[in-house]
Amino acid sequence: PASVTDAVERAVNLACASLPPGRKEQIHLNFTAAPAPVTMPIDAVQIEDAVLNLILNAVDAIDGAGAITVRVYETLPEDEAGEVRIEVADTGRGIAPEDLPRIFSPFYTTQPAGTGLGLPAVRGIVRAHGGRVEVSSVVHSGSTFTLRLPRKGLQQ
Repeated sequence: PASVTDAVERAVNLACASLPPGRKEQIHLNFTAAPAPVTMPIDAVQIEDAVLNLILNAVDAIDGAGAITVRVYETLPEDEAGEVRIEVADTGRGIAPEDLPRIFSPFYTTQPAGTGLGLPAVRGIVRAHGGRVEVSSVVHSGSTFTLRLPRKGLQQ
């Protein structure tokens, strides 16, 4: 068992530290954790990598000033399908509806310097943890990626 909260917080801190000086003033990065630390059987390094990838993609999606919000929370324990959720939301340019079905395909990218391997890697990490990735996006308003990890085996 490892702390999901700590893994996500490390990704947020690393993303903040890697922002170029000019971008640090333009992008506001918010992190909201669940009231109590969320601990469960995970590969913390992989979860950190997945979240870092999503944050860096969000930075790339923001032209000029904007915000990125990262949240870690749990669904209610009474919910039989309870899970831990990690959300990365941005106020960037959003994803065109015609691109959404392809964003998890290897080598598909809309970025000139992109490899198209980041989102497939994120999906692979989340699937390896028994979870899934959801995305919602509005062009010119931003995107939200939600990593949904099953609570099964959650350690309190």
